[in-house]
Amino acid sequence: MKKHKIFLIVSLLTIVLLISVATICFFRFLFPTQIEINNKQLDKKETLIILNSSRFLWDTGAESSVLFENFNQRRITVGFANVFDVHKTSTTRKRYFSTYLRIDSILLKNFIYHEIPTEYISQVVQNMNFKGILGMNVIKNYNWLLDFSKNTLNNFNISYKYDNLAIFKLEYKSKHKPCTSLDIEGIKLEKIFIDSGSEADIKLAKKEIEKINRILQPDTTLEYVSSGLLRDSISHKKYIYTNIRINNIILDTLSIVESSKCYIGIGFFRKFDRVFWDSGSKEVRFYRD
Repeated sequence: MKKHKIFLIVSLLTIVLLISVATICFFRFLFPTQIEINNKQLDKKETLIILNSSRFLWDTGAESSVLFENFNQRRITVGFANVFDVHKTSTTRKRYFSTYLRIDSILLKNFIYHEIPTEYISQVVQNMNFKGILGMNVIKNYNWLLDFSKNTLNNFNISYKYDNLAIFKLEYKSKHKPCTSLDIEGIKLEKIFIDSGSEADIKLAKKEIEKINRILQPDTTLEYVSSGLLRDSISHKKYIYTNIRINNIILDTLSIVESSKCYIGIGFFRKFDRVFWDSGSKEVRFYRD
């Protein structure tokens, strides 16, 4: 009898999960998210890419989008899912679909997202006063230009072409989880997650950093504290290098933070004047003026 109950519960949970996945796939395929950004200015005080008026974070490290409050929009529940932050802390939240949502200077149509009340997020994220996160379910539908000299973020049709004469380029395969490869001082690194939601330049596993240090010693080693979406104050070691080779270029300075996973963060993006995120070609191209 007990085994029968367990089997029944597992079967019901499996059915719910399959229905949830099928529903999400249905909405994503037939109703891709559209976004209009009227105020393209970024918050000058923050390293992260935060739209100034709407307080949305542009985050290529987030597979899904998030709202941190209920804007009284019409919505339907399309399932449940675990939301993870960079430190693998998770929370299970409902997933919603709204056909039309305007938040300050942003208009979203056919928007799929999670809602996480602010009491569940880390204090550091609360202090940034985000209203939401634009994840890859939105970003993948457009090409994007980050212009750090103008401090703007522009989105374009996915077929939009931009200057191919970049001084640095990253390629990725998955439109939901953009991972790339790097060569740092001859050390070849695979499955590097491109995460604009991380303030770091680069994050690598300790063993990979040790390989680099055998070739090029860091100038400085520091204690570094980071926070994720759901968790505060995680301590790491941070290594700072000068004149370090990354693929085909040499950077004056680069910091690498110890981490359980490998990331390229927005700190790396900001070493350039412009960055073009080409969702159509699955490339990220970097420019200097």
